[in-house]
Amino acid sequence: MRKFFSFMAVFALCGCATSHDNPELFLLTPEHFRDTAQILDDELETTATISMEPGYHEHNNINKDGWSCDSYLRAFVDKRSGRTTYQLYVDVGYISHERRLYDSVNYATPEGIQSAALIKIARDRNYCRRDQECEHDEVVGLVLPEGMVREIAGTYSPNAKNPWFFKLKGKFLNEDMEDGIVPAEAAGLLMAVQAYKASLHR
Repeated sequence: MRKFFSFMAVFALCGCATSHDNPELFLLTPEHFRDTAQILDDELETTATISMEPGYHEHNNINKDGWSCDSYLRAFVDKRSGRTTYQLYVDVGYISHERRLYDSVNYATPEGIQSAALIKIARDRNYCRRDQECEHDEVVGLVLPEGMVREIAGTYSPNAKNPWFFKLKGKFLNEDMEDGIVPAEAAGLLMAVQAYKASLHR
């Protein structure tokens, strides 16, 4: 398992830089992500959302090549049954004449590279320059089986630089975007979900 993730680290360096190549990110622990988890729980909703986004505050996820990317994990917990759905959430910003139109993703698994369709969450076009290049923002998601989240979490080791990598596939080959999730985040999410479920039965 660890050998596979090491191979992926080499693979990712062949493309654009990942937003999680900040050395400080590998110092974060599962407990950090558990304690900073954002829980959105409305009394009139049947599902609660647990987001790992706050765990990255003060850790800049902006690349130096004109791209910006915020990627993190979320969990949706059915408050009646406890059934939980996990999702990779990715918000990509870029400047281009056309939309990248990300619609699929390649990602690492113990069985090898897998491909899946992305959930399209939002697409926005903002300020456009005189040369007609515009600022675009695309938000997409990927449903992850709980077993996959546990596989990623199981690779956590203090200070180890072994992220789980994925690649968003755009309209053209040179518009693909690579990024990664640190295993501590997956482990912290599982801990936060467990704690939330326990609170439902108090």
